[in-house]
Amino acid sequence: MKTMKIERNSLCPCRSGKKYKKCCSMLERITIKMASVRSDMQEACDNVLAKIEAGGLLCAEAEAEHLYNLYPDDHMVNFLQGVCFIQRERYQEAISFFEEAIQINPWFCEAYFNLANLYRQEIKIPQSVASFRKIIEIEGEHGDLGKLAKKELDYFEQMIRKTSGQTLEEYLHTSILFDNAFACLRRESHQAAISLFQQVLALDPNHVQSYGNIALAHSALGEQKMALQYLEKALLLD
Repeated sequence: MKTMKIERNSLCPCRSGKKYKKCCSMLERITIKMASVRSDMQEACDNVLAKIEAGGLLCAEAEAEHLYNLYPDDHMVNFLQGVCFIQRERYQEAISFFEEAIQINPWFCEAYFNLANLYRQEIKIPQSVASFRKIIEIEGEHGDLGKLAKKELDYFEQMIRKTSGQTLEEYLHTSILFDNAFACLRRESHQAAISLFQQVLALDPNHVQSYGNIALAHSALGEQKMALQYLEKALLLD
């Protein structure tokens, strides 16, 4: 079966009422051009990554910076910047670029994987777990990165159960409570901080930092006797 050729001056088959050359023909040309640009961009980014792997960091950094100046809103270009900063052990800057990459492309598993490992290095376990889980959400447990993410999550589960007796979910809930409590302490909302730290202790009775922080909160409230009691508990566990 032959496909009917659409003349450029014919009415567009999309029924817009416009001539084909002024309607869908233009979209087809744009799509072809964009595909070509994306292909060139991917090749350029792959070349930079290859140079990093080969040890040519200085040259790779210069090319990555040039690409970033041209295309600051491209997810792969931000990813390249993050990889370069990892090589320089400038991890906070690397995190910023990987976070930007997933803002641009929320399905970018390689960026999530690097973020997960950087968060773990920074002892930001909830954020690390969330990034590993996002990879599995995107490509399942049987994709290349999905398998690695599942392995890391299983390791987290085993280590947390071994050290605290908690499940991973319990640990994450405890971590969130602790972070909120510490934020209250820094704002000098001492009563709220004490309440939240006590919730942490209800879940994990051996949480040394919570005992110490409750001692600080009581001391700030002028309750020195209570402060001393919690400080002694912290010292016994430490």
